[in-house]
Amino acid sequence: MYAPLLISIFILVISLAIPAQAVITPQDNVADKQITNFISNVAENKHNNISQVIIKKFNDSSSYILNRNYLPSTTPPPTTPPTQPPTQPPTQPPSTNEINVIMVGDIYGSTGRTVAQSIDNRNPEMVVILGDTGYDSDGDYVKEVYGPFGDTLFCVIGNHDDAQFFEDFCGNDWVEKRNNVLFMGLNTEGDFTNQANRAIAKLQHTNFMKNITGVHVMTHFPWKAPPNSHHPEDEDSQAKTASAMIQKVLDAVPIGVKKFSDNGHNHGLAEGKIGDVVVHQSGGGGRERYDCDTNTQFPYCDNVYGFLEYVIQKDGSTTWKFYNQNGAVIR
Repeated sequence: MYAPLLISIFILVISLAIPAQAVITPQDNVADKQITNFISNVAENKHNNISQVIIKKFNDSSSYILNRNYLPSTTPPPTTPPTQPPTQPPTQPPSTNEINVIMVGDIYGSTGRTVAQSIDNRNPEMVVILGDTGYDSDGDYVKEVYGPFGDTLFCVIGNHDDAQFFEDFCGNDWVEKRNNVLFMGLNTEGDFTNQANRAIAKLQHTNFMKNITGVHVMTHFPWKAPPNSHHPEDEDSQAKTASAMIQKVLDAVPIGVKKFSDNGHNHGLAEGKIGDVVVHQSGGGGRERYDCDTNTQFPYCDNVYGFLEYVIQKDGSTTWKFYNQNGAVIR
């Protein structure tokens, strides 16, 4: 008969002992028997976290409310892993938007395959074949060896590219802009006058030339050739006419814009400078090699297999190197 009275007294004592800040929102009605068991366990010191529990007595002395979220559990609390500092992404070097453009002409044979592989190893953004594109009539060589370059591949027509395939594959004359540099491909087997007129019209168009800092005129026949070349620029009437067409185009380049004349035809590598024009011969694509000499205008000429690479920065500033057939720098 004294049990209800004792329970009420014990609840009052527990309530007074609990810190006032441990406020809990009531959630569940609990029967007297559950409350009695809980209080009994508390009395036997089975619950050490009683300060986290508030028992609120309703007006009806036989009903109590507990927040079950604070009832002791036999399951140990989950272990909180130590806080790890946030993982920082690896630092990436700033993008320079640098591109490399590779030029090679007179591609042929097993050596030409080695040259192509070395070019591929350079991961070029643009590859230009400077004429004599495989020495066949159906394009099988260029399709097999250079086809994997896909839409990075460009070409100009050479004197051994007389099949219709090459005109369709290379196009007659074309332009391409990359990193504020203009690349102009011309066909030295085609209509010189109309090609020159189209090129000059572009070079004189202010909006078209906006921000252009360099112009490459790319042909198979040379504008100028090193001394004692197998194919001098005045070799025959066609060569002379081609050289004159290139001259007109170079003359139309706006003042302050750098000029480059790039060609194949002579099977080897050469570099020169005539006036304000940088001249590069890159005909080391695999065909038998030709000898040549040097002078003050052409300080470098070598009858080696290989290719020319231009590295062009975002602002158009340009450097270049020659590589041999195995991809080693030779100049």
